[in-house]
Amino acid sequence: MKKFKTLFPVAVLSMLIFCSGCEETDDTDPDMDPRDDFVGEWNCNEVPAKRNSYRVLINYDNSNSSQVLLFNFGLLGQNASAYGIVAGNDVTVPLQEIDGDWTVDGQGEMIDEETIEWTYTIDDGADRTDYIATFTLIE
Repeated sequence: MKKFKTLFPVAVLSMLIFCSGCEETDDTDPDMDPRDDFVGEWNCNEVPAKRNSYRVLINYDNSNSSQVLLFNFGLLGQNASAYGIVAGNDVTVPLQEIDGDWTVDGQGEMIDEETIEWTYTIDDGADRTDYIATFTLIE
């Protein structure tokens, strides 16, 4: 019994030291950019519709590793871009002014590799319109 009383604290201390070195592993690829799934050319169908569908180009924002640039977002023009912040499967378009004519803000969620579901608002200074849209990846 005396031997047990001496070895028990040593065993507990050894287990604490051993387990303190354990940490959860992250299975994500460190070389993968979280923006990769969002980058590409997308077909946009929105409600209320400005037209049947139109294209939106999403590119990397080279000035910020968590941002993407959305060209023609809200059908505001091929050269007009909004920026979005990518976090996991979501992209947030914070309130911002585009070309001095419009303000936009919204949220998108990657549903699968080829679909992003969006809700966003566009305000031209006279009218504010809320949209629901689906972006489908163009192959």
